[in-house]
This record gives sequence, C-alpha cells and structure tokens, in this order.
Amino acid sequence: MQQYLHSNCHQQQKVMNNRLYLPAILLLLTFSACTKDDMQPANGDKLQRAILAGNPDDVETEINKVCASISQGADSENALNDLSNAIISQCKVNAAILCYNCISTLPAQSEIKISVNYQGLQKNKVIDITKSGNRFLFAGMHD
Repeated sequence: MQQYLHSNCHQQQKVMNNRLYLPAILLLLTFSACTKDDMQPANGDKLQRAILAGNPDDVETEINKVCASISQGADSENALNDLSNAIISQCKVNAAILCYNCISTLPAQSEIKISVNYQGLQKNKVIDITKSGNRFLFAGMHD
C-alpha cells in the first residue's frame, strides 16, 4: 500500500511539473514571435540583381520586405506613393507609379515601374502590387 501511495504521489508530482512547463513554454513562444521590428530590411543589391536577371522570386522577396516596412495601410493612392518612396529609399532604385487600382482583378492591382542602372544601361521592369487585408504585396513582374 505504501509503495502504491509513493508511486501515485510521484505521478502527481510529474503532472504538476508538466503543468508548470506548459505556461512557461507558451510565454516564451509569445515573446519570441516575429514582430514587424524584427523583420529584415530589404536588400537593395539583391533587388537590383533580381531586376537585371528578370528573377521574379527574388524581386517578390525584397518588395514584400519593403511592403511590410511601411506603416500606412494599403487603402489609398497616397499609401502606394509611400510604397514607391520606400522602394526608392530602401533599395536605391528608381520607382514610379504607373497606375493605382488600374488592373481589374479582385482585389484590384496597381503598377510601379522599377528602373535599375547598370554599366550605363537602364533596365526597366513593371511590378504589379496587390492588397491583402490592409497591406500591399508583390503580385507579379513584367516588361
């Protein structure tokens, strides 16, 4: 009987210890989650190389980093202007809005022309920008 009580007490102690670990783990996960401030900044050199090479995957990665960095929501032409200015300042490329909500998709898309100068030559690409919730996202790239 005494051995049963000791064994039962030991099992209850394990359960109590496990109950203490779960909140600690959840608390750790909460505070270690990625926040906007922890996000990596856009890499202008990588964006320029991707534009020159016509690599939409790398362009998407860098443009979405810029999109995440702007504080204003994706709800106006002024916000798209903020995005264009952020691309210029963060990535050291030329960027110009071609149109706002001009591509009839759901949601409507906008276009920004990106220009990269390389060894005296200028390479232009147009990126399509869509909205997801209250933020902009890269939607495609073309000439």
